[in-house]
Amino acid sequence: MKRFFAVITFVFLSSYSLKAQSDFSPGWHIIQSSAKYTVIRPSGSDFQYDNKKGCWDYPVPDFLLMKAGEVVLAFEYSGGKVYGFDPNGRMLVFESLTGLVKAPVSGAGVGLMLETIELIDGSDLSKGSYVWITGQDIAKETIKIQVQEGKQYDIPKSKISLYSVDIKKMAKSETFKLVEP
Repeated sequence: MKRFFAVITFVFLSSYSLKAQSDFSPGWHIIQSSAKYTVIRPSGSDFQYDNKKGCWDYPVPDFLLMKAGEVVLAFEYSGGKVYGFDPNGRMLVFESLTGLVKAPVSGAGVGLMLETIELIDGSDLSKGSYVWITGQDIAKETIKIQVQEGKQYDIPKSKISLYSVDIKKMAKSETFKLVEP
């Protein structure tokens, strides 16, 4: 009887693990307020030249924090952890899949907040944060964004840069050549 329950438990846990893996799909994800993560590789922009030391130095870790509502490009789910990159190129590992929600497919891409906007609930959309753009109202000159827990806001177009569009324009203007070893 004990062996039967052990087998049933093993089958249940195995199917639960496979279901969690099948729930994950690579792409842009929005960080939820329940997310726990760590930076495992900084980006090149995280290093600053320290004149006192005469060398490049790593900044205070608080500088690297991301808030709920920002976006990351998740590429792998393994061992209960999610691996991805933020728009600045930092490699992140999230404690679980529950801290991320897949960004809507209908979205226009990533936007970079140019100014901080304080919201009526006491939270804010911080300058320098990356958010998911879901639409645009040309007549009102607003951009619709989606942040954590599915909240959506219309913000003035002047307070956000269309990051994804800027990257595509930059890529078109560059000439790429194969580098031989």
